[in-house]
Amino acid sequence: MSDIIKMTKKNLKDIDKPIAIISSIFFAFGLLNVLSASSETVARYNAPIFHFMQRHAFFLAIGLLIFLFVININTKKMYEIAVLAFGGAFFLNVLVVLIGQVHKGNLNWLPTGGQPSEFAKPAIILLTAMLFDKHYHRLKSPKIKLQENGKLIAIILSILFIIPLVVILFQMDAGGGGLIGLISVCIFLASPIKRSDKKTLIIGATVVGLFLGMYMAVNSTGMFGPNQMNRLTNFKDPCSDYENWGFQVCNSFIAINEGGIFGVGLGNSAQKHSYIPDAHTDMVFAIIAEEIGFVGSSLIIIFMFYILKRSLSIANNAANIRGRYIALGFSFYMFFHIFINLGGLLAVIPLTGVPLPFFSYGGSFTISFITGLSLLQRVHIESVRKKVKIK
Repeated sequence: MSDIIKMTKKNLKDIDKPIAIISSIFFAFGLLNVLSASSETVARYNAPIFHFMQRHAFFLAIGLLIFLFVININTKKMYEIAVLAFGGAFFLNVLVVLIGQVHKGNLNWLPTGGQPSEFAKPAIILLTAMLFDKHYHRLKSPKIKLQENGKLIAIILSILFIIPLVVILFQMDAGGGGLIGLISVCIFLASPIKRSDKKTLIIGATVVGLFLGMYMAVNSTGMFGPNQMNRLTNFKDPCSDYENWGFQVCNSFIAINEGGIFGVGLGNSAQKHSYIPDAHTDMVFAIIAEEIGFVGSSLIIIFMFYILKRSLSIANNAANIRGRYIALGFSFYMFFHIFINLGGLLAVIPLTGVPLPFFSYGGSFTISFITGLSLLQRVHIESVRKKVKIK
C-alpha cells in the first residue's frame, strides 16, 4: 500500500497542472450548478433538494478513483485493458438493445441505469490508439498494400463503425451514435494509415453510409418523427414552433438574454422553473449563462478551449504513438461534446441530447469523460519523462 501511495504522489507531480486545476474548478462549479439547476426537477418528483447533487458527487467520486487508478498504469500495459473495455462496451450496447429501457424516445438505458453508448467513447479511443501503436510501421510502410493489411484494416473499421451503427439503428439515439461516429472518423483521418488506403476506405464507408441513411429514412420513424425533422430543418428559428419542438432552445435564448453582462446571480435563474425541463442535464449552460452572465459564461468557454489546446499539445509532444492517439482521441471527444451541446443550445446546429463536459449531470457521461481525462493525464506523465521524441 505504501508503494502505491508513493507512486501516486510521484505521478501526481507530473500531471498537467493547468488542466488539473481548471478541471477541478469546473467540476466543483458544475456540482453546485447541478444543485441550482435541478431545484425545479426535485420538486416535480418530490425528491430531496440535494438528490441530484448527491448523485453527481457520487459519480465524481467514482471518477476520482478511476483517475488515481489510470495515472498509475503505464500505457504500454493497457492493451489488455483496452480490449476488455471495448468488449465490455460492445456487449453492454448490444444488451441495452435487448433489455434496455426507452427514455425520451431512445432505447439507450440499461434497466439498472447507465448509458452504455457513453462507455464506448473512451474504449474506442484507447483500443484504436493501442492498435495504431502496435501496427504503426506496418500501416505507414509504402511497401505494404491495403490488401496485405486487410485483416488489420477490417479490425480497425469494425471498431470505428460497428458501435455507432448499433447505437443509431437499434437504440434510436442519433445524437449519441452520431457523436461516436464523428470521434471515430476523426481518429481514422488522423491515423497512420496511408493516404491512398484512406481514400479507398472512405469510398467504401460512404457507400455503407448511403445505405444506412436510406434504411434510417424508411424504418427509423421514432428517430425522425415530425418534431425531429423540424429540429433538423428549422433549427435556426426555434421560436417559430414554441409549443412543440422549439421550446427548449427558445427558452435557452430567453435565459441567455436575461443573464445580460454579469448575470442574475447564482441560484436566481427563472428559466429553470419548468421553462427548461431537466435543466441540470443537456441544457445546463443556458442556466449558467443566465446566472453568471456573458462575462462568466465566456470565461468558461475560453478555459474549456484552453484545455483543448493543452490536450492537443500533449498529443504533439507524446512520448509514443499510443499516447499521441489517446490525446488526439480525447481532444476530438471533448471538442465535439462542446460544439454539439453549445451549437444546439445556440441554434447553430440542430439540438441533440449531448451533455456538456464538466457541467452536465449524468453518471455514465461523467465517468466516461473523467476516464478520458485520466488517460490524457497519463499520456502527459509519460511525455514529461520521455527521453526521445517520436517522429
